[in-house]
Amino acid sequence: MYLHHNDQVLHLNDTSAMLLERAAKGDVVLVPGREFMVDSTKPCPYMRAAYSCATPEEMMKV
Repeated sequence: MYLHHNDQVLHLNDTSAMLLERAAKGDVVLVPGREFMVDSTKPCPYMRAAYSCATPEEMMKV
């Protein structure tokens, strides 16, 4: 099963820099919301979190 959830960060105009800095250090995968917008060059205060119940072994299968 795979689910995703979009969250808005109220105090930021764009989540890209924050996610690259903070989430990567914590081994968390969050995608900047602008990657899902029609114009991905514009700032976006949203981020997408993905959840999966797959095991690490299942994720490595091609």
